[in-house]
This record gives sequence, C-alpha cells and structure tokens, in this order.
Amino acid sequence: MPIRHPVNTERRTLGYWLAVLGAAGLIFSLWQAWYSFRIPGSVVDQAKQLAPQFGALGSLIAQGAQIVQRLGTLHATAWQVYHVTPAILLLLGAAAGGLALLALTERADSVGQIIAGAAMIAAAIVLYRLISPAGSDGLLHPAWGIELALGSAALALAGGLLAAGGEQARVSTATTWPPAQPRSAQPAAWNPYDTPAQSDPDAPGAHYLN
Repeated sequence: MPIRHPVNTERRTLGYWLAVLGAAGLIFSLWQAWYSFRIPGSVVDQAKQLAPQFGALGSLIAQGAQIVQRLGTLHATAWQVYHVTPAILLLLGAAAGGLALLALTERADSVGQIIAGAAMIAAAIVLYRLISPAGSDGLLHPAWGIELALGSAALALAGGLLAAGGEQARVSTATTWPPAQPRSAQPAAWNPYDTPAQSDPDAPGAHYLN
C-alpha cells in the first residue's frame, strides 16, 4: 500500500517568497533605465557645420546641437522603447507574484510549476531584448534596469522550481515491520469429552459411540 509523505513546507514557503521577490523586482524594473544611448559626437559636429545653411533656423539647430552635446548619456525605460514587451512582462510578473501570494496565504495550492513557467517566459523575453536591443543602429546599450529584470525573472524561476519540488509528495512502497508471520497449524487442545470415532467396533471405548 503506498504512503504519501507530508509536503516539504519549508521548501515550498521559501520558493514562494523567492517568487514574490522576483516578480516584484521584474515589475519594478520596467520603469527603470533599460537602455542608455548617446548621440555620436560626429553627428553633433555635422549639425553645427550645416546650421548656417538653414538661414534663420540655423541658430536654433546650432543651439540644439549644443544642448544635446551637454546632455551626454541619456536613459530610456522599457516603456519608452517598447510597447508590447513591457506589457507582457507586467502580466507575467503579476501572475507569478499573485499566485505565490495566494499560495502563501493558503488560498492556492500546487502552483509552483505555473510560477516557474511564467518566470521562464519572462526570462527568455528579457534575455532576447538584452542581446538584441531595439533598432539596428547600435545607439542603445543595456543599462542596469534590464539586468535587474533578468535577475528578477531568474529569481522567480528558481522560486517556482523550489516550490514545485516541495509540492511533490514522495510516494514509496510501504512495508509492514515486523513482517506478518504465517499461521502455522497448531494441534487443537485435547478435550476428554471429544473421543474420535473409531472405525474398529472392537476398539476400546467404541461402544460409547453406538
């Protein structure tokens, strides 16, 4: 008969908390600097050189070029660069964190694999945007915000896997100890009133049976 061992509560709880922290970090990162960019100095210099050719607008172009040159490195959030990507990550983070909170408050059960799946998809999306930023001009460079997003998604993934491992009940074959002893044939207690039937009519005591 199989016996189900109790669920590893400590492992499951730790996994859920890690998932909550990872999901919160992922959502928070969407409003942080995902990319940094700087307009090349050659472009600014070229704008200054061409400014006199535009007449009255030339002074405005020259002033704009000087302002851009003073700004230096600029930063852009995920929402400023993408439209669909941060929305998907927001939904995935909310789903993973929400399920983990429901499980911690005992309003959901066996959701570790779902959390891990959502975190895995989020990590894949962030990793793709880290390796291949938007645009092909090479102006965008990954900043700390997208690195935070990737680390948070990985943390949520680890938490989901840890919780899923704690949710799985181990099944083993039960063995009775000590093993049951087979019943052995034991001689019945002798009763003086129980006289076995005799097939020989001349045997002693046979007349009592007639």
